[in-house]
Amino acid sequence: MSDLENRIASATPAELIIMLYERAIRDIENGLPLMVIEGDPTSMSQAVHNLVHAQQIILELKHSLNMEKGGNLALNMDRIYEYVNYRLLEAITNRKPEPASECVSLLKELMESWKSMSRSQSSGLHF
Repeated sequence: MSDLENRIASATPAELIIMLYERAIRDIENGLPLMVIEGDPTSMSQAVHNLVHAQQIILELKHSLNMEKGGNLALNMDRIYEYVNYRLLEAITNRKPEPASECVSLLKELMESWKSMSRSQSSGLHF
């Protein structure tokens, strides 16, 4: 079993979500510098590949929401995920890095919130 497989198998639900955020952020950050290389279709193709993979991760996070039990929080997260996907699509369609950069900022904020919540739960605080 690989190190990643071990991490996934032993992760809490919150840790799995954090891993997904980390990967989506990494995909976008890896794609951003490739978007600004002029006249290189291979670089743009790789950038699009990275951003599409990030979109797939965001869609997976969106589909994991429990809309019945999650109430307003789930509804708001759904809206945020829709917005992030829209901005990534905009970055791909217009070949502009700015919308994707905005997504990195949003995802980092969400990831930090999950990390904080995970730490609080492991220290005995419950929400």
